[in-house]
Amino acid sequence: MVPIPEETGKKPIKGSTPEQTRKHLDDLLDEALDETFPASDPPAMLEPGPESSTDPKPDGAA
Repeated sequence: MVPIPEETGKKPIKGSTPEQTRKHLDDLLDEALDETFPASDPPAMLEPGPESSTDPKPDGAA
């Protein structure tokens, strides 16, 4: 999944082309990799959202 620029905290150049936007996202990924290397887990570009109230409950849970 490609992160939305607003979610990364960094904005692409206004009026950028799709190629420029892709380069920008590649640069963000490279930066995240540089900041987390070496590590056993891949960098997380996005944080997981809150749990949904429609998630199934384990057996015996109220």
